[in-house]
Amino acid sequence: MNLKPYYIIPLLVEQPTWGGEYIAEFKNLKHAKLEGQKIGQSFELYGESLLATEPSSEPRFALATATDVAHPELFGETTTALPIGKLLAEDAAAMLGRRVTEKTQGQLKTLIKFTQAKSNSYQAHVKIGQEFGHWQPKPESWYYFEPGLITLGLAPGCDVAEYQQRCLAIHAFAQDISRRIKAGELSLAAGKQELKAFIDEDHPRRFVNTVRVERDHIIDLSGGGIHHSWEVDPGQPLGNIVYEVQLDVRDENCTLRSFDQGSIKDDGGVRPLSIEDYFHGLDRNAAFNQPEHFFQTTQTRHQGSATLTELFTNEFYRTTLLDLPAATPATTLELDDSFAHVFVKTGQVTLTTSAGEVTLAKGQAAFVPAGLSQYQLTTDQASTVIVTQA
Repeated sequence: MNLKPYYIIPLLVEQPTWGGEYIAEFKNLKHAKLEGQKIGQSFELYGESLLATEPSSEPRFALATATDVAHPELFGETTTALPIGKLLAEDAAAMLGRRVTEKTQGQLKTLIKFTQAKSNSYQAHVKIGQEFGHWQPKPESWYYFEPGLITLGLAPGCDVAEYQQRCLAIHAFAQDISRRIKAGELSLAAGKQELKAFIDEDHPRRFVNTVRVERDHIIDLSGGGIHHSWEVDPGQPLGNIVYEVQLDVRDENCTLRSFDQGSIKDDGGVRPLSIEDYFHGLDRNAAFNQPEHFFQTTQTRHQGSATLTELFTNEFYRTTLLDLPAATPATTLELDDSFAHVFVKTGQVTLTTSAGEVTLAKGQAAFVPAGLSQYQLTTDQASTVIVTQA
């Protein structure tokens, strides 16, 4: 297998109810197809990522709707795009590392998403070792690019039984509204207004903690069992701008939802919820539900002129922020029997390996196969990169 560093073609996902323009602008993706589009997420790395060996002189990306992520439309110089799955089938150990390959049976199980979101559902994930039914754990961690607003953990003194009954009542009311809209008895606008009024009579937010998050804050939910949601803040119209690293598990197998913020689809439909399972998988321990339990403090170290800050580390992934001063000697990084995903947060870097190099601008990412053993980063300007390994 002819190993080399690869450019990653990001998959942009439309989210018309809670996305925005931040991601495309951050990545400097100027394309007619993106004008007026609300992009909620960019898949920076996942099991079906597309890779490229050459730079592109025009914006290069994939675009999909939230309901059909598996069939994206490709834009830019993508004719030679390589599915990462094809390369894994050829030699998973060379791509992922032998240790990672043995652990994941040769599959890429690291999911990295760049997200702009607000008003998403109240949800939780089960804890490792406490799986039930078809529900699987999904460890995940967040790094905030901008200030945001979230709910996190059960509020002190929360009456969990009352919280559950309120969620069930709202969902039953939403289903009746949906039925009336689909039957032509109620307009979509009137249905949304009626549902909002019912929710506001006793909003579930009183059962959970509402927390402001500052830029560069880190939240680690990898332990599971905790309630969380991204919220709307009139003072922060961007919503929550989050760099997410997580274990790649299908949403329908990992996300326990109790409340969908009153969302109604254009056809009058409402999202199926898993309220009983949400409360079954929720950790009700008061100490565990304190938000500060999930805000991570960072540790920094120096390697030559570079400053390395550990963002999150667990048995599934480790993510490090590297601050690189301008015009300094190359920073050499060992792969340690793992691939590396390198994302540029600020500036521009050249990533050099024994088999070639790639140059990455702000918002671009590269995949470095484990078989290359090490790589070097150089820059002509002060730059910041985020490196994730398994």
